[in-house]
Amino acid sequence: MNIVLLGPPGAGRGTQATLLHKKYDIPKIATGDILRKEMWHESELGKKIRAPLEKGQLLPDALVNHLVDNAMQRMDLSKGFVLDGYPRNVVQADALEETLRRLKTPLQVVLLLDVDSSILMDRLQWRRVCPHGHGEWNIRLRPSPLGAQCPDCKATLVQREDDTPSSIRNRLLAFAKSIEPLKKFYAARDLVRNVSAQGTPEEIIKSIEETMGQMSAFAENRDFQLRS
Repeated sequence: MNIVLLGPPGAGRGTQATLLHKKYDIPKIATGDILRKEMWHESELGKKIRAPLEKGQLLPDALVNHLVDNAMQRMDLSKGFVLDGYPRNVVQADALEETLRRLKTPLQVVLLLDVDSSILMDRLQWRRVCPHGHGEWNIRLRPSPLGAQCPDCKATLVQREDDTPSSIRNRLLAFAKSIEPLKKFYAARDLVRNVSAQGTPEEIIKSIEETMGQMSAFAENRDFQLRS
């Protein structure tokens, strides 16, 4: 099952991508995770991208496309994949199409998570993430069972550099500007499906699975039918 998850910052893409990854044993590919690891390890790339990311600015398409292409080439995609927040625009969508053609693994659905904008700021300001990419929690709405620690690796949860109010506003504006052309790009191939993201993670993934189950690509997928 080959899935792209789109939605504004705070819609819960990371949480849903992690749930799909764990339930269906498919790789989760998130550009945010890739870039944050570079920063946490203070690599040369990490040092260069820290300032723009902390301001909520987007990185050059060529750099992001290269990182995703490399990541996908290193992974076992035999069961599929879930892309979290990529592509962000039509230029990146074109690059993804080329990668998928080369890997002979066509995209099957683009899930667009819908959520009221009034909810997003509260979700993002209180979000905390595992520095090793194991997931994210909200210290007010959905705290980790271990409080300030990741339940998977026991690392101390951290606030993302771009989860400040000014950065959040910049990211929401950037998403609003780019999403309409991207929706048209995928709607032309009848791949876009809207899913409400205003509920608990469990309610949202149930809606995702119900939406996918209505598509022939997933109705014929035995692994999806057995686990959904």
